[in-house]
Amino acid sequence: MSIKILGDSTMDLSPELQKELSIPCVPFHINFGDVTKDDMSFPNEEMYAYFKKTGKLTQTSAVNVGEAKAFLEEHVKEGDEAYYFSISSDLSSGFQNVSLAAQEMGDHIHVIDSRSFSLGIGLQALHLQVLVESGVTDKETLLKEIETYKDHVTASLTVEDLSFFAKGGRCSKLTAFGANLLKIRPTLMIKDGKFTVFAKMRGSMDKLGRKYAETVLPAFSDIDYSLALIGYTSDYSQGVKDLEQALKDAGFQRVVVTKTNSTNATHSGPNSYGFAFASGPELKKDSLFQRAKEKLASLRKKNKQNEKEGD
Repeated sequence: MSIKILGDSTMDLSPELQKELSIPCVPFHINFGDVTKDDMSFPNEEMYAYFKKTGKLTQTSAVNVGEAKAFLEEHVKEGDEAYYFSISSDLSSGFQNVSLAAQEMGDHIHVIDSRSFSLGIGLQALHLQVLVESGVTDKETLLKEIETYKDHVTASLTVEDLSFFAKGGRCSKLTAFGANLLKIRPTLMIKDGKFTVFAKMRGSMDKLGRKYAETVLPAFSDIDYSLALIGYTSDYSQGVKDLEQALKDAGFQRVVVTKTNSTNATHSGPNSYGFAFASGPELKKDSLFQRAKEKLASLRKKNKQNEKEGD
C-alpha cells in the first residue's frame, strides 16, 4: 500500500517544493476579467500589474468537482490511501468540491478540512508526511493525529496594504483606509477557520521582519521548534530575510521559505509575508489563541512600564 499526500495551491508550496516534497497540489483559478489562468502558472507581479492598470482585483475560484476528480484519479492509484489537505471550509468551497469528488471514488481518499490557510495547511501536510516516513501507516491513527495537530498550528500574515483585503470583502474599506493612512501593518491569524487581527505594527515592511517574529513567538508556549514555514507575495525582501533569521535565532531547526501562490497573494496584496509553526499539543485552539493574546497584552504592558521607569 502506498500513502499519498495531496492538496491544493492554497497550501502555498511552490511547484519546486511540491516536487521536492512529493506533495502535488491542484491549482485554484485566477480570473483577470474574462481571462482565467491556473494558479502557479504565472508570477504574482502580473496580477498586481493588472490591479494597478484597471483598479480591479483579480478574482479567485476554487477547483470544481470535475477538476478535483481528474486530479485525484491522476495521483491516486488502486490500492493507495490518500490524504488531501484543503483550505478552511469557511474560506472557500474547495473542501466541499473535493469531498464530493472523493466520495465518487471510494473511502480510501480522506479530505481534511485544515481550518487554516496558506502555510498552515502545508505544515499539517508535512507533519503527516513525517509520521508516515517514521513508519506510521494505520489510517485511524493518522487521521486522529492530524485532527489533534491541526488545532495547534498557528499561521499568521502581516500585510502592507489592506486595500486588497477590503476589495476582496475580507475587511471594510474604512478599516483599510485608516490602516493604510497610519501605516499600520496588521498581523492576521486564523481563529475558528476565519481571519482575525492578532496584533498591529507600524513602519516599513522591509524593517518589520524581526519585530513580527518577536511579537508573535513570545505569545505562545510549548512551541515545536523543529520546523517553521515562511511565505511572501512579492520579493525575497529584507523584511523576509530578517524574519527568516529571527526564526533561526529563536531556535527553529529548519526554516523553509517559499513564494506564496497567487490565490492567497490576491487577497494579501504585494509585499506581504507570513509564517506558520506549531505549539503544544496539550492545548486547545481556543485556549491557545486566547492565552496568546493575553500573554501579548501582558508583555506590552510590562514593556510600557519599563519604558516609564527608564524615563
